[in-house]
Amino acid sequence: MGIDEERGEFIYHHCYAPTNPHGGDKPEVPYIITKAHLGTKHASIHVKLPTNEPITVIGFNPEERLLTIHVSRSIGNEYSPQACATKLIGSGNATNVAHNWHWRGGWHRVVIYGDYRKELEEFAKLLGLKVLHEDL
Repeated sequence: MGIDEERGEFIYHHCYAPTNPHGGDKPEVPYIITKAHLGTKHASIHVKLPTNEPITVIGFNPEERLLTIHVSRSIGNEYSPQACATKLIGSGNATNVAHNWHWRGGWHRVVIYGDYRKELEEFAKLLGLKVLHEDL
């Protein structure tokens, strides 16, 4: 994940992404099969993910029993040969996330569509996990 504090943006990198990001029997979104990582990954998928929607980004550190969460808004997609093929651009409190980023929460975080902060807090409580809200 890349963070641009000045613009208040994130780039969420994924080598593979679902073609139906809303899950279930929802319609698929456009995608292409392409190379990634400057051509070293010969078959990857660039998915044009939906924009103008809230997204929740989740990381997990099992050793610390810590769930990391931040919420942003999907605002665009980037297509370039550098790094992963699918790059979703989000907008949110990048300064707080940069300062609160927990590296052991994982580099490739899970992105889900919707604001699931409260549900994840309840989930963590049931499992006895600590929660770090990186954006607050």
